[in-house]
Amino acid sequence: MRVDDPEAALWLADPERRRWLVPFVGGERTLAEVGRELDVPVNAVLYRARLLVKHGLVRVVGEERRRGRPMKRYSAAAQAFIVPVTLVPVGTLDGLLALNELRGQEELTRALARAVRRLADPDRLVLRIGVDESGMFGAGLAREGEGFDLAEELTRESAPPLWSSWSALSLTDSEAKSLQRELVALWRRYQGGSAPTSYTLRLALVPDRES
Repeated sequence: MRVDDPEAALWLADPERRRWLVPFVGGERTLAEVGRELDVPVNAVLYRARLLVKHGLVRVVGEERRRGRPMKRYSAAAQAFIVPVTLVPVGTLDGLLALNELRGQEELTRALARAVRRLADPDRLVLRIGVDESGMFGAGLAREGEGFDLAEELTRESAPPLWSSWSALSLTDSEAKSLQRELVALWRRYQGGSAPTSYTLRLALVPDRES
């Protein structure tokens, strides 16, 4: 279902607002049931449900007969919604992208940490915290008493097959486009394999400036 109403788009894009919609997706629910699921008062659910109905994201689909006033049953207007990016505020879009990136990055970081411990002479590895060669204060791996080239270590035959890098590259627009195409070609080359071991691949290339 495509959503072109800016207010409805906000309800879908903002995680805090969207959590009020989630219980209605996939089936019919009463407000009392949603209140119990979210652990909030029914009046709080009623207020949000009216707004969700107003913006076409939730519909009244039936009633339960009982003593006194019938109890309405609600359901999401669709199982999935499409929102034009132009309707999503920049801050909200940043948050959504960051959340998606964070989920994958956390697993990558854990896997990288496990692999680093498998490198040769792990007892000699230290975490160096301070000003680096570029003048930035940060943290990085090193060997105690000497330098440490992670790329060299990881490409040794005995090292696990993994790679992770954040790099600032100075490229022309033409060079950046060429790199993009090379990355896509590399990604396609290894798609559809049937090997027993599964790997996570994360590729990204973005300009630091706004176009």
